[in-house]
Amino acid sequence: MTDQPVDVLIIGAGASGAAMAWSLADTRMRIVCLEQGEMMNPANYPSTGRDWEARSQSDFAISPNQRQLPGDYPIVEDDSPIKVANFNGVGGGTVLYAGHFPRFHPSDFRVKSLDGVADDWPL
Repeated sequence: MTDQPVDVLIIGAGASGAAMAWSLADTRMRIVCLEQGEMMNPANYPSTGRDWEARSQSDFAISPNQRQLPGDYPIVEDDSPIKVANFNGVGGGTVLYAGHFPRFHPSDFRVKSLDGVADDWPL
């Protein structure tokens, strides 16, 4: 660690933090990006081995409670219907993100009418 002053401090090297650091890289500003997790080697991603399915449930699980890597911190999600997809390391949640967006069903645009929550679309 150094005691030299910086102009910009970015917390987290996930999608937003890394994009911000990249966008500022050509300026004359001194930039530091702090990330609590490690820089993962893509060769170690579960998709590169035959044991990918097992590893996607252990050291690359979406829950840090399952992974228990040194950079992880526990998430209390016992009473929540939402399970957070979280990864602590350079790349953040994009390390886990598979780019899978199922097509919306017509009822997804009528949640206010059908379920009484949020708003129907279009607004």
